[in-house]
Amino acid sequence: MLLNCARKAKTRFRYRKTDGFDTRGLVYAGAREEAFASSWVDSTAEQSDPLFRGTIEEFCALRVDAVLQRQMRNTIKKCTGCSKVCAFSLKKCNQCGTELPAEVTFSANIFMGFVYGVEKGPFPLTISIRLQTPEVLVFDDLLSLTPCHLNIIPTNVYIPDWRFLLRRPADGLKLVKKLEEDGWACVSSQFMMNRAWREKYLKLGEKRLSRRALAKLREHVICGCNFPPSQFHLHIQYMMMPLVPFQYLMYKEGAHFTINRFFPLSYIKAVLALGDPMAVTMETRVEDIVRYYEDRVDYHAMHKSCYAQVEKSHQLLANWRSEDFETVIDGDVVVGSDRSRADQVAADKQVIQNYGRPYTSKGRPSGTYYKFARSDTLPEWQEMNQRKFSQSQLPGLHGTIKERTQSILNPAVNFARNSFVRDLGSVMHSVFAPRASRADRASNASSKSAEVRV
Repeated sequence: MLLNCARKAKTRFRYRKTDGFDTRGLVYAGAREEAFASSWVDSTAEQSDPLFRGTIEEFCALRVDAVLQRQMRNTIKKCTGCSKVCAFSLKKCNQCGTELPAEVTFSANIFMGFVYGVEKGPFPLTISIRLQTPEVLVFDDLLSLTPCHLNIIPTNVYIPDWRFLLRRPADGLKLVKKLEEDGWACVSSQFMMNRAWREKYLKLGEKRLSRRALAKLREHVICGCNFPPSQFHLHIQYMMMPLVPFQYLMYKEGAHFTINRFFPLSYIKAVLALGDPMAVTMETRVEDIVRYYEDRVDYHAMHKSCYAQVEKSHQLLANWRSEDFETVIDGDVVVGSDRSRADQVAADKQVIQNYGRPYTSKGRPSGTYYKFARSDTLPEWQEMNQRKFSQSQLPGLHGTIKERTQSILNPAVNFARNSFVRDLGSVMHSVFAPRASRADRASNASSKSAEVRV
C-alpha cells in the first residue's frame, strides 16, 4: 500500500504540465495578480525630463533638417485587409495575402523619439529603462512575449535596420556584440539575480545560481532582428525564455520568429564575420542578402535551429502553474467569462509583464525619459567613414554633423511631404545612398560587394 502511494506521488510529479497549457491543450488565462506580485522586477532608472516638451509632429515642425525628418518616420504600406504594417517594397501582404495599395505612408518612429527625448507621440514616450549610456539604451519591450523581453538600440548613430550593418561588416560586428553584451548584463543582474523572479518563471529556479549555472542559462536567450521592423532603427529583440502562455500558443501556430522575417543574431554575426561588405540600400531585399551569403552561411539552417531552440528552452524552463490562473482559453473563447480573447490576453499581460514596473498609483505602467537624449541629428551609418567609427570619433552629445548638399536634401524633403510615391525605387535610392556611389563602384569592381535593387 505504501509503495502504491509512493508510486502515485512520483507519477503526479513527473507529469505535471508547466508549459502554459492544461492537460487538454487549453491555454492558461486569467492571471492572478497576487500570484505574480512578488516576482515583478522594478526599473531603477533615474527620473529624467524630456529634452523636447511636445509631440513628435511639433518636434519635426521645428527641425527643418531633412535627414532628421526621415529618421523620425517609418516608411510603410498598410494592408487594407488585416491592417498589418508591411514593408514598403511588398506588393502583397505577407500575413493575409491581400494586394497592398500603391500608396506609401508613414508612422512616427517611436524609438527615435526616445533617442531625441521627445515628450510624446501617439502616447507619452516614457521608457521602461533597464540600462542607459550615451551610446546604448536597453528597455522593456511593450509586447512582453516573455517575462523578460528587452529591446537594445544604439543611440549615437542612426541605422535603419540590420541590413545596413553589412555596409561595414567589421564595425557592424563590433556594434552588435556590444549591444548583445549590454542586453545580457541587464538580464543577468536584474532578472537572474532576482530569486523571486527565478522561482516564479524557471523550473528549479530556487536552486543556488552559480556562475556556471548562469552561463548555461544564457543559452536560453532568443535574440535577433526583424525585417521589416516595426520601428526603423536597429534594435535587437532580446528574450529570456520561457514565453508567456498565450505567446507560446502563437509560437506553436507559427506567428512568432517567422522565417524570412526573424533573423537570429547568430546569423547576423556570422555574415558580418565574413568581412564581405554589401552595398545595402533601402531597396535591398533580405532574400537577396540571404542568397548572396548562402554558400558560406546558411540562413535557413540557422533559423531552423533557432526556431527549434525556442521550443526546447520553453519546455526546459517554463514553470507556469495552473493555480496561478483562473481560467483557460479555448480557441477564441475565454472559458467561463464574457471577456473577448483579446481583452483577456491584454489583461494577463498587464499582470505578468515587467514593462513599466513599478506601476503608478492608478495602476498604469511608469517610465522615464532617456537621460542622454540627443540635441543634434544623429550621424547615419551608411554615411559614416569606417575609420571614423572604428576610432570612436562620433559626434558628442552636443556636437555637429555636416549636412548634405541641397541636391540631396531636396529629394528627401519631397519624399517626406508626399504620401503617394510613384517611383519608390529611384526616390529611396537617391535619399539613402547618395554618398556611397563611388565607394560602391569601387567595391563592385573588386567583386567584394553586391548592390541589389528591387
